[in-house]
Amino acid sequence: MRDLKFTDVFAVIRIIKKAEISSQARAIFAGIDKNTTEKEIGAKFLFSCLENLGQAQSEITEFLANLKGVEKSEIENLSLEETTGMIMEFMNHKGLKSFLSSVSHLMK
Repeated sequence: MRDLKFTDVFAVIRIIKKAEISSQARAIFAGIDKNTTEKEIGAKFLFSCLENLGQAQSEITEFLANLKGVEKSEIENLSLEETTGMIMEFMNHKGLKSFLSSVSHLMK
């Protein structure tokens, strides 16, 4: 998985808006402090999103494909196990905490 870039912030904001999870995301981001781990942030974000993710399926698939450097169709054809592994890889990404902080600041 490639490093997160500034343009990825906008992709995540589109996903948040399309899935109608702005208020949930804001609550998560507001609770971030220096003791919050990236894994905790990712897990909270993921679980808060699950309810409405279907509304942003296309955007999520495109975002993941971009992160992995593959075609969108490759992501669409992954098994559930492979997809779960990729999501876990994203949640454990070394730059996730600062990335989500940037998303938070731009959404305020």
